[in-house]
Amino acid sequence: MHNSLEVLEVKFIEQLVKACLIIGLVLMGGRILTVILHYFQIAFTSFFVDYHVASIVILLIGIIGTEIFNSRKRKGRA
Repeated sequence: MHNSLEVLEVKFIEQLVKACLIIGLVLMGGRILTVILHYFQIAFTSFFVDYHVASIVILLIGIIGTEIFNSRKRKGRA
């Protein structure tokens, strides 16, 4: 029972990390699009620029977590 609970927790954390990676990439894409449109002086939302610190943190959590899970899988510990 205890072991199956740990497996579920690890799977949940892995899914959460993957979600952070995807959300972070989408936010980064929005920031890049905002900068490009701002350069060409086309009006666009400032949402992606206003929350740039949060988007970077979310992306870093996703990247670091993904790397940790991938290295554990390569070593056979996952």
